[in-house]
Amino acid sequence: MLQRIHRNLDILLLNVLFLGVGILLFYWSNKIEVLVATIATGISLSIAYIQSRIQDDKIFKELFTEFNHRYDSYFRQELEVIVDRHNSITEPLVDEDREIIIKYFNLCAEEYLWKSKHRIPQKVWVAWEKGMIYYFNLKVFNEVLMEEKEAWGSYYGLFNHLRGKVKNL
Repeated sequence: MLQRIHRNLDILLLNVLFLGVGILLFYWSNKIEVLVATIATGISLSIAYIQSRIQDDKIFKELFTEFNHRYDSYFRQELEVIVDRHNSITEPLVDEDREIIIKYFNLCAEEYLWKSKHRIPQKVWVAWEKGMIYYFNLKVFNEVLMEEKEAWGSYYGLFNHLRGKVKNL
């Protein structure tokens, strides 16, 4: 019960505020219609706020599902292959690997864009960011990152955000 109250404290406070304002206006005007209208306004705003939270959760779920699907279906294995290939041998980076790394940068930038629009919760962002930092600090990824330095503006501010967490930023 307390957890439910805590989770909805903002809605409860909004309704208490409108009830208080309604009572004050009722005593000032001595009209019951003012009290009822004020309470109805508070309830309407509460319902709109709840609907907004539900919509935000739906948007987050769609983003979370899409980003995780893209990472799992395309990047997870490909990135590990690149890491294995370039950790054991100082093999030159082939165009296919560079393209995969740049596509991964684009996925990360998209995730950061939605985080900056407050659509990705902090807990989720922290987990994703740890993965980004891990890869971006690897030599092969960091080299491509430096080659892409001129295009950093097209990554929605991701690399500015990661300054101090990733080498050479």
